[in-house]
Amino acid sequence: MIRTLLNDFLHLFFPHVCLLCGRPLVEGEHEICLACLHGQPHTGFEQQPDNRMEQLFWGRTPAVDRAAALFYFEKGSQVQQLIHQLKYRNHPEIGRILGRYAARRMRGSGLSQADAVVPVPLHRKRLRQRGYNQSTLIAEGLTQIWGIPVEEGLLERTHANVSQTHKGVYERWENTHELFRVSQPERYRGKTLLLVDDVVTTGSTLGAAAQALSAIPDVRIRCFSLAIAR
Repeated sequence: MIRTLLNDFLHLFFPHVCLLCGRPLVEGEHEICLACLHGQPHTGFEQQPDNRMEQLFWGRTPAVDRAAALFYFEKGSQVQQLIHQLKYRNHPEIGRILGRYAARRMRGSGLSQADAVVPVPLHRKRLRQRGYNQSTLIAEGLTQIWGIPVEEGLLERTHANVSQTHKGVYERWENTHELFRVSQPERYRGKTLLLVDDVVTTGSTLGAAAQALSAIPDVRIRCFSLAIAR
C-alpha cells in the first residue's frame, strides 16, 4: 500500500511516458500506450492461410505448416523504433509486452497450439554483449498468455554469421547455412514447436533455424516474428 502511494506520488512529477508518442501512460500500460500499439501496421497473417510469410518456406522447409508476423516493418517507422529500443537501447521489457500483445491477438489462430516455444538463439558473444536475447523475451511474453513452456536449450547457434544488411536473397541463405543445430532432438519427436524471432526480411535466418529443427523426427514447426519487411 505504501509503495503504491509512493509510486503514484512520483508519477505526478515523473510520469512514465509512451516510448512512441511521449504521452503519459495510464494504469495497465507499460512502455507503449495502447493507442500506439493498435495504430501500428498489423499484417493479419494469423488469419490468412498461405500468407506471404508462409510462402518464404515453400519448397525449403516442408515441416513449417504455419507462419505469421505481427507488424509490417519499414525503415523509419515506429515499428523499427520499437525493435531498435528492444535490441539496442536496453528496453528488454518491450519484448515481453509485444509478445503478450501478439499472443492475445493470435489466440485461437493455430499458432498457439504448440508443445513448446523455441526462440531463435543469439551467438554466445552477441548474448554477452547485449545481456539478453530479444527473441527469448518475445517468447516469454507469448507464453505468459498461452501457458506453453519456452525451450531455450533445444536450438543452438553454431557460429556468428556476418552482417546480412547488404546481401541479396541467395547470399543471405548461403550465409545462414548450418547456422543452427539441435540438442537432444528425440525429446521433441512428434511435437509441434513454435519458432520465434524478432524481424524477418528474406526469412533466411528463421529458415535456417526451422531447417535445423526439421531434424527432429515427425516434428511440426510454426513460425512467428514481431515484424516482417514489406
